[in-house]
Amino acid sequence: YSDLPFHNYAANHFIAEVDQSHELSLRMVQEFNSLTFRVSAFVYVIGLFSTVGWLGFSFFGGIGLIVVPYDLINEWKNRARPIPVEIYLRSKKDILERSAHLQEIGRKIDRFLQGSSSSKSTIEKKVKVFRQEVLALESQYEALENSYRKSFGSPIRSLCVLVGGILSCSISLAWGLHMILYNMSGVDSFLNTLFINLDHRFALLGTIAYSICCFFLLWCVVKGIFCVGMNFLIVSIHPMKVGDTLMNSFLFNTMIVLFCSITVTQFAAFSFREYAANTAVDNLFATYVLRLRGIGYVMKYMQYFLLANMFFTPLGILLRSGQKVKKLEI
Repeated sequence: YSDLPFHNYAANHFIAEVDQSHELSLRMVQEFNSLTFRVSAFVYVIGLFSTVGWLGFSFFGGIGLIVVPYDLINEWKNRARPIPVEIYLRSKKDILERSAHLQEIGRKIDRFLQGSSSSKSTIEKKVKVFRQEVLALESQYEALENSYRKSFGSPIRSLCVLVGGILSCSISLAWGLHMILYNMSGVDSFLNTLFINLDHRFALLGTIAYSICCFFLLWCVVKGIFCVGMNFLIVSIHPMKVGDTLMNSFLFNTMIVLFCSITVTQFAAFSFREYAANTAVDNLFATYVLRLRGIGYVMKYMQYFLLANMFFTPLGILLRSGQKVKKLEI
């Protein structure tokens, strides 16, 4: 069932005394009521999927809203620069030593898996740490080769990374302000007004901006999962690179995007109610799904957890950056 609230106004009027019968008094009474609708099983299933998706979206999405612009700007800051041959040879020697060390660690893990009676969680943690070290070493080697053999690397790519970092930072800031100004307090329409004004300029501009904001949230979820997996070993790491992506990584990230797409659609319908008013998405998600009994409040108030993760993530990045890198040992 879905409970739709509305305001009921009642008027009580009466005529004054006989000598003042030309006067009429009117008293208005406002009551808050709700209409109960029986929803279909399809609507309730969508509500359940959206509620479960909020558990991952509010955590990983909040982290990704900060990590996406941070990683892009950090990638541009650490872009490939020309280095002399002495530094190249010295760095390559260090990478070779670390590679040999990781190979030895890999052999130990293999023997550990074959003959150890330790718990499964302990083994999985060791494997995740090993994968982290391998990915970090691969990234370092790729950056070193680009710096020495390709000089400055691709200037167009560096420019695109910088522009992407600035745009993603602007979108993350806009989402944070929109949640505060519109979703939580209702002080200002903010992005709704922006999309409507863009549509007045050209019919597709508002739709394009709306789509960018929604797809950006899905990107933040995938990036947040990768960040948490790299730093806290809660989830497995599934990186995606052009021409070097494993099928299981591709399927895992596709599953995450599909699972959170319902939640992102519901959140966008709730956040942009004025822009998408009287549409099928607005009627389904912002009217019925949001007010389902038992699960409507979860979807309405989980955005506070999303915003809290967004605010606390920079603090976590500062704390992690101040820690010394420990050498992996098994």
